[in-house]
Amino acid sequence: MNDDAIEVLKSGKINNRLLYEMVAHEGFRRLLLDISIYVDRIASAQINNLNALVSIARAKILVERAPDEKDAYLRRLEAAYIEEDKYFTHAVHEDMDIIIADIRELHRKDSTTADEGTLAAKLKRDIEETMQFQGSAQERELRIYCNQLGIPYDKLTSEELTSIMSALRKSKLSKTNTGKGLRGEGA
Repeated sequence: MNDDAIEVLKSGKINNRLLYEMVAHEGFRRLLLDISIYVDRIASAQINNLNALVSIARAKILVERAPDEKDAYLRRLEAAYIEEDKYFTHAVHEDMDIIIADIRELHRKDSTTADEGTLAAKLKRDIEETMQFQGSAQERELRIYCNQLGIPYDKLTSEELTSIMSALRKSKLSKTNTGKGLRGEGA
């Protein structure tokens, strides 16, 4: 490892943990092999030879048969032509996809990983569930707030419900700012 690489690792500008996980992944060696084959042009000569054979066969068909553009043999030969850059970028991409998908799955339950659903989707679910709840408009509103804050509504005591509702009634944003407490209780 050269000094530049060491400086990058020490800088804190990249996620070293993620880099270590990538290097430790069983598919990392294949990724490096595919990159190495491409960078060092190990397969270039063979690909060029195959493409030359395809070009010769195509030229022979054009001279001997004078086919139109929709000829099946010509189309097969076009499909057999290998574009080295596209082939290897696809191979490297495929290797990387496997590695990052596996690492993503390993991190699914991490505390630093975002929830799979969006906040809007969660709010929509909470509202739909709350609309099924049998209670006053204030109780439904409180239930939505509790869900969003991760407070188990069903475990709140009567005193806690009354205190929270009293505070919510003071909010200008509350849709149920009526002056009445929970379950018809006075303020």
